[in-house]
Amino acid sequence: MVAGSVADFRRFLLQARGSAQETLSQLRRVNVTTNEERAKVSTLQSRTVLVLKMLNRLYDHPPPDK
Repeated sequence: MVAGSVADFRRFLLQARGSAQETLSQLRRVNVTTNEERAKVSTLQSRTVLVLKMLNRLYDHPPPDK
């Protein structure tokens, strides 16, 4: 198995971050009609924000290049 460079990893993280931001954007557009749906969408939004924070932290502090 070939390991990628830190630059490759950061490019991957940028793509993942874009996907997470798109997910969050789509979740904000969901038309909820019940409290149950509202709770589910809210949970998904919170989890997506958490993923974005993790991706940003990994981008700022990538693992060392081996």
